Amino acid sequence: MELDIREKIKEEIARQKEMIAKSAANMSRVPDHLKAYQEKAFELMQKELRALEDLAERSNI
Repeated sequence: MELDIREKIKEEIARQKEMIAKSAANMSRVPDHLKAYQEKAFELMQKELRALEDLAERSNI
């Protein structure tokens, strides 16, 4: 069971890293009137990724 949780956390970290990379690449195509919202969403995704990475580190994953 613990192994399943570790694998799920690893998979989620990989998924979020990929999503952040795609979002960063698309940021230049976001219209100016939506850029502030997109930047905030990007910051939230990065914060969530850091939290997952911290959890993984504390759990020795």
